Amino acid sequence: MPNEREVELRPISARDLPFLVRSGLDRERVGVQYGADEYRKQYRIAPMRFFNKLTRTQSFIIWVEGQRAGYVGLNPLSTNIEYYLQPWARGGTGGRALSAFLQRSLPFEVERSAFMIGSNERSQAVMRSALVGCGLVSGVDFEEYEIDGYRGFTVRSGVPNRT
Repeated sequence: MPNEREVELRPISARDLPFLVRSGLDRERVGVQYGADEYRKQYRIAPMRFFNKLTRTQSFIIWVEGQRAGYVGLNPLSTNIEYYLQPWARGGTGGRALSAFLQRSLPFEVERSAFMIGSNERSQAVMRSALVGCGLVSGVDFEEYEIDGYRGFTVRSGVPNRT
């Protein structure tokens, strides 16, 4: 595929802490990545993503073309699946990063969910595509639903990666 950029997931390291905090507190994510109420929680969540590595939680820094570009993993407070990318890194890379994360993480020991702002159709399509790309079937292996202005996806526990 022309214009396909190199995407790599790397385990979180101590050098990633400033990036996790700075990118997590980026105000441009409000209304796109999360709501205004969730932004206040980022003061706790952003630095806590670093500590996922200490608890051996599946969490990674997304690298695009050799630069830190985002995060994919479990939210340290809710344990929901989450991912984000810097604006410059978007354009086909999020789906590949999320698919790589799911391929490494499935099966989940417990049910896992992901939520996107209802108007963020791009992220919803990426999540749907990544789940289906791992061989999961909507309505059987995962549910998709609306809740309080968000689009939710819940993967059942024990569902294997079928790729």
